[in-house]
Amino acid sequence: MRAATARLSDVGTEVERRLEKINVWGNVSPVTSIYRDMVLLLKQGLSIDRRVSAGGGSDGHATSSFDWNGRLAEIRAYLHEAAESEGEGE
Repeated sequence: MRAATARLSDVGTEVERRLEKINVWGNVSPVTSIYRDMVLLLKQGLSIDRRVSAGGGSDGHATSSFDWNGRLAEIRAYLHEAAESEGEGE
């Protein structure tokens, strides 16, 4: 569990680093908020898992209600549209 928590922290840091590199001008795109939501939910899930393994309860609602496949489809569609429109308006 500790290894997963440490790895997720590394992933969260890497996601933020990449988002800053991609989003140089600070424009808010739907992709950045989706990635941040995903990392946050993974962290919450690990927190819930730790509580459950320590004998605490959990409803598991935070991660189970998130539509992972739907959000990944949104990201793919947005990136596809961005790639298709690259160079337009120049």
